[in-house]
Amino acid sequence: MIKQIDVTGVTVYISEQKVSDIINSLPSSNRQFSHVLAKTVLEPHEIWQSWMAHETNQGAWLKLRTYLQYLDISETEIKYPFAVSIVQFLFEGKWQLYDMQLKIGDEGVIIGGLNVSVRNGEQIYSVVQH
Repeated sequence: MIKQIDVTGVTVYISEQKVSDIINSLPSSNRQFSHVLAKTVLEPHEIWQSWMAHETNQGAWLKLRTYLQYLDISETEIKYPFAVSIVQFLFEGKWQLYDMQLKIGDEGVIIGGLNVSVRNGEQIYSVVQH
């Protein structure tokens, strides 16, 4: 288990097995950017915190912490110039890795999707404000 302190001073825990499982589930074309997922927790552009329904305990809620890092990938062989790294942690006694994603595509489409899916709740951190 890897213990990491983020830019706000919060300690998050990352299981190496969970990271391996998530990276192996990425499309092969996205795996070349997997190093960015780790960097997202260390150098996020934004951190959002919200609540999500517990997956197995009906009526229970969990805190969800989402780290975002925006990437210019125009110098790569990928046909789209924009990507975003998304790393999420759930709080169950401590912040534990929940999910990691890498979205590649048109910037407007990706940002629009983020505004609906993960940029909700309370913005805890923004690199623009610091």
